Amino acid sequence: MKHLSLILFTFFISHILVAQMENEKKEINTFLDAWHKAAAQTDGEVYFGSMTEDAIFIGTDASEIWLKKDF
Repeated sequence: MKHLSLILFTFFISHILVAQMENEKKEINTFLDAWHKAAAQTDGEVYFGSMTEDAIFIGTDASEIWLKKDF
């Protein structure tokens, strides 16, 4: 009986963790979609407003590195 309880508990916790991960994945995708849309529409307020104050922007070339405040 203890083994069955442990198996059910493990299954339950796993199910909760997977559901949380899926929710976080959706939130990240929603954020990135909005961020990319802001870039495509040159909406600097949303684009730069989505970055943290200590954000580092890396351009298409490895030498292109800027802090948010540089923008």
